[in-house]
Amino acid sequence: SLLTNLKHNGINHAAMERKEKGQIDPLRKSQ
Repeated sequence: SLLTNLKHNGINHAAMERKEKGQIDPLRKSQ
């Protein structure tokens, strides 16, 4: 149970990082 929670947290963290990169990259490209 604890292991699956850690896995889910890791997946959520990666998804959040991807979202942030997706928001930041277009700004960099337009500059």
